[in-house]
This record gives sequence, structure tokens and C-alpha cells, in this order.
Amino acid sequence: MDAVSVPWKLRSPWSEAKTLAILRDLRERTRAGLVSQRAILSVPVPECSTSNHPADRDEIVGKSLAASLIECHSNRLTQIEAAIKAVRDGTYGLCQECGGVIGFERIEALPYAQYCVSCQRERERRR
Repeated sequence: MDAVSVPWKLRSPWSEAKTLAILRDLRERTRAGLVSQRAILSVPVPECSTSNHPADRDEIVGKSLAASLIECHSNRLTQIEAAIKAVRDGTYGLCQECGGVIGFERIEALPYAQYCVSCQRERERRR
């Protein structure tokens, strides 16, 4: 079954315009998260960061967390951009692995989902 033969109302719980609005809002919030985490990383660590003082350790842990969040936000931003492109291409709401419908519950929970629950589980199992 190709994307054209699956009606939009079976692929998304929202209209095409609302889906794009939701994805664009997510994109802007994700970008804002990236900016804030990059700002944390841009603050230099004090010279005494090799000490065993708890404040120094907290700062190092905070920077490590910020770096992890930047990676997470960057990956999410890539997925959101792909979802916006899928809306424009007419393939939104279809699993990239099996071509089936992703499902409303998953789309509502994760509007940028690229895989149905079954295929996502299988991808995670293979990791």
C-alpha cells in the first residue's frame, strides 16, 4: 500500500495544517533547548575544576549533562525536520520500515515518530 492510497485521516489525528503547526512548535522548542544547553557548555570551567570540591564536580556533571542533552535535542530536531518533510511529501504517519500506519496513539505521544511500535521495538532490540 503506498502513501497516496492511505487517507490522511487514517495517518494523523489532526488536520495537515494542525500537524504542521504542532511539528513547527516542537521544532522551535527543541531549538530553544539546544541554545540553552549550548550556553551552559560555553561557560568556562574554573581553573580549580580539578579539586574535589562538590561545586566543581557539580559543574563538570552539569556540562556532561548539557552535552548529552545537546545530542538528544539535535537528534530530535533531525526527526522533527524529517516529519515536516513527510507531511509535505504525503508520507507522514506511515512507518518508514514496513509502510504501515504508525497509529494515532503513537503519533499523539510522539508526533515525529518514524516507525510503528512493532518496527521501533525491533530496531531497539537489534541495537
